[in-house]
Formats: sequence, C-alpha cells, structure tokens
Amino acid sequence: MNNPFQAQYRDKDDDELIAQAKEGSKIALETLIKKHQHYVYNVALKMTLSPFDAEDVTQEVLIKVITHLAQFKG
Repeated sequence: MNNPFQAQYRDKDDDELIAQAKEGSKIALETLIKKHQHYVYNVALKMTLSPFDAEDVTQEVLIKVITHLAQFKG
C-alpha cells in the first residue's frame, strides 16, 4: 500500500527525536511537535468540523504528548 505520508513521516526519525527528547533535548521535542502538529490538527478538524475546536483539541493532544513522552515505550 502506498502511503503519501511515508516520505515525510519516517519512524526512525521519530524514534531518534523521541529518544533525544526523553534525554532532555528541547530542540528534539520542538522538532517532533512541529513535525506532527499539522496532522493532529487535520484529524481534529475532521472530527470537530470547527477550526476553533480543532485548535483546542490539537493543543490538548500536544500537551498530553509532551507531558507523557517519558512513559512512551514505542
């Protein structure tokens, strides 16, 4: 199956960014968040049908990602 996001979202890059972020790299965390925030927003927009609500949902999701990243096991 051909995934149009495959070239942009490679797991290996994410694994490296996650490992660096868990070690305290703010740059890696910022890169990881910026890499995925548009995708999260688009999913939220399709679910809520409201740009305002989608922004709110995106913010909440990204806060959860940041605050629980240390517990992420892949």
